[in-house]
Amino acid sequence: MGSDRTILSTRPDDDVGTDGPDRWLRLISQGVIALLVGAALFGFLGLRTATAVATSGGITLEVLHPEVTRPGIATPFAISVATVDGSPLPETVMTRVESAFLDMFDENGLDPTPVSTFQDDRWIWWTFEVPDGASRLTVSFDARLQPTVQSGRTTVVAVEVQGEEALSLEFHTRVVP
Repeated sequence: MGSDRTILSTRPDDDVGTDGPDRWLRLISQGVIALLVGAALFGFLGLRTATAVATSGGITLEVLHPEVTRPGIATPFAISVATVDGSPLPETVMTRVESAFLDMFDENGLDPTPVSTFQDDRWIWWTFEVPDGASRLTVSFDARLQPTVQSGRTTVVAVEVQGEEALSLEFHTRVVP
């Protein structure tokens, strides 16, 4: 018993996409994908931090903050207050951060724990006791950016020493998808 089979190709007779607009569209799409993959490999699409620094009246304020971040990822934020000459800080140091900035985060913790906190419509104040002789206080805010945050914010961080504002600084955090 013989079989008379005909094999049919599913390939069209003309080579669609090898020339003309379809080819160029495919090449441009592949180029865009390659650029995105390259940007991701070299860290251009991920988290980037920066440090803002201000000095006044013998006190230095340094804020490690997210310069660029994405929703849902751990995002570092730390405030350091130090004396310029290494002399001891006062017994208490108060930091002030705009609450709209902190509202972008799901907080996991604040270290060290403030001895008191206060919040109004614009600010959150944290008061810290400084051990005798310490010339630096570093406050770490452990948090991740909330998944629903889609735009960045400009904020102000300030330090108050003995009830008076010693200095403040402003920075911007950009949020990318």
